[in-house]
Amino acid sequence: MQEKFLPEEISNTVKLTDKCSISFEFTGYHLPKFEIPNKEQDTYEYLRWLCYNGLKEKGLGNKKEYIDRLEYELNQIHIMDLEDYFLVVSDYMRWCDNTNIPRGQARGSSGGSLVCYLSGATNIDPLKHDLIFERFLNKGRMLIYDFGV
Repeated sequence: MQEKFLPEEISNTVKLTDKCSISFEFTGYHLPKFEIPNKEQDTYEYLRWLCYNGLKEKGLGNKKEYIDRLEYELNQIHIMDLEDYFLVVSDYMRWCDNTNIPRGQARGSSGGSLVCYLSGATNIDPLKHDLIFERFLNKGRMLIYDFGV
């Protein structure tokens, strides 16, 4: 490092690190909280609204198989308290789409989620392609769920 940086730069880096203090718990998951635009809704209600809006936009609102699958997935997501996680990923994927930033259509098992598709996190219709949700998210899985988009 001394060959690459001036002594003052190294000294300033040390001073800066001495001013920093962080403590972090390494057990459990630390997922971000999503700020709901409509303060009258909770995260579950907002995710639900977003998905039902996606059903309408995609012309799927009257198809029973989509509604049944959506209700099942929303219930599983709610049981596992992952609404915020889904909303955060959906939000930044839609932001990429709206600002012309290239992104993947879906990767791995996230393509099996209708909630991901309807909320804008992926662009893959899992029912059209016979993809299963449980490969992406199920109560028996011990690892955190990675959208991989």
